[in-house]
Amino acid sequence: MNNPKLLTVIIWFALFIVACHNPKRRVNEISKIDIATGGYLGDCPSIAISIDSSLTYKYYGGSFSDKQGYYTGKVTQAFWDSLNIKLEQIKFKRLDTNFTVPMDAPETELKIHFNSQTRHIQTGLFGLPASIANVFRWLINSYHQVKLYPSKDKLQFETEAQREPPKPSIKVVKFPQPVKRHNNK
Repeated sequence: MNNPKLLTVIIWFALFIVACHNPKRRVNEISKIDIATGGYLGDCPSIAISIDSSLTYKYYGGSFSDKQGYYTGKVTQAFWDSLNIKLEQIKFKRLDTNFTVPMDAPETELKIHFNSQTRHIQTGLFGLPASIANVFRWLINSYHQVKLYPSKDKLQFETEAQREPPKPSIKVVKFPQPVKRHNNK
């Protein structure tokens, strides 16, 4: 080529094309999360969600949840990156692992796997700093953003909060004897 300006334009154009088609992928520390809600004596939903770095999404909806049963789906890489960023922003490695849960509040349980370590956080959403509670709520409600398919298998989760306590047998319920009232007239 005898035209150095044309050669420069071609080189710049080639570099531009290569740069655009080779986006850097975010390196995420987290390999898997499990989050669950439950443990409330009332009409709060029991939900369990598991998401891993292969973008596999597992969901369980128990009593009072709007989507009951076992479901699976896939999340996008952008969703997985967002999940990692949100957890990094709340400094998940330094979060207290056992917040006090009021007796009348639903329990929330989160397990985060990262760099061959696990962070297990048990809390209630009430009383948490807003930034942390918002991330937990975002995770709990993430099933609305995922196309889910019913699972024929009963899925396993690493959390316990979604498990509903066993109902006592009617045979073990004891009623006190009636109190006789004397009518003093």
